[in-house]
Amino acid sequence: MTQVPDKFATSVDASREPARALADLFLRDANQFQRIGRQLAEARCSVDIPITGLSMGVSLPSGALIRVALGDGMSCSVGDIVVFRQDSSIVAHRALGHTRKHLITRGDARIAPDYPVAFSQVIGRVVGVLQSTKTTLSPPMLRRHWFTRLVDPLFISTTKFALWLSPSLSEQWVDLLTWMERVSPLVARIHRLK
Repeated sequence: MTQVPDKFATSVDASREPARALADLFLRDANQFQRIGRQLAEARCSVDIPITGLSMGVSLPSGALIRVALGDGMSCSVGDIVVFRQDSSIVAHRALGHTRKHLITRGDARIAPDYPVAFSQVIGRVVGVLQSTKTTLSPPMLRRHWFTRLVDPLFISTTKFALWLSPSLSEQWVDLLTWMERVSPLVARIHRLK
């Protein structure tokens, strides 16, 4: 799978030692992670993970410390901020839809969705944002520009349909949407209006 590097990807900040060890486990050995992750999820454990990046916009600004309830994709609902493995990164994006085996996700500050996320790639869902001595609930998605609200159902349903036909077709569709998002003057204008 070819993936274009994304300067807006929200990922784990590996500068903190506990987060680095956890991220190494999540990324290095998927089978070991799934076994340990299931046991921790059954025990209703959560982990605190610092994030970096701009893809979640003001919902999760860079440097936020999030509390993640461990679980798989089946435990996530549309609207949840989901933490998942994506190649060599751990990403926190909002779930916009799901199929029987995949989630459709996207950063709140983006228009194009991510490649479909298999339930097995999911680490858990964000249940709170830690601020100094208190924890606040996971933020809801902010109201988006009218154009974005208009095309969202089309992009999400087309991504789901492409995934139903073929995972590689859905990845090609997402690549096209991502390219359009990056080169379109209309998209740049919409981002400036926020």
